[in-house]
Amino acid sequence: MIEGLNHMKDLLEQMVTKFNNRIEEDPKLKKELEGMTKRVVMDLGTVKYNFILEDCKVEGINDGALDDPDILIESTPDIIEGIITKRIRPMKAFALRKVKIHGDIEDLMRFRKMF
Repeated sequence: MIEGLNHMKDLLEQMVTKFNNRIEEDPKLKKELEGMTKRVVMDLGTVKYNFILEDCKVEGINDGALDDPDILIESTPDIIEGIITKRIRPMKAFALRKVKIHGDIEDLMRFRKMF
């Protein structure tokens, strides 16, 4: 189980790196995120991770949940891995309720750019 959790955390870290690179390369996205701080929790059933978007950057993936997150993502490790590896389209997973996202609609629209 630990190996699988390490694999999931590695995939999430790769997603964060791509997102941070995209912010640096896309002035429009960077401007949209300026001054924004968002606390995000990913509840994957067997494990929880969190990260904070601040100063147009996500510093990394942390173990555990945060109190009162701005965005809560609920899914399973298999579905999130499928989205990250592009085996599953994010909007299809959302439509099929394989991923549930709770938060402000504007935050959700910005967050989808992470995938």
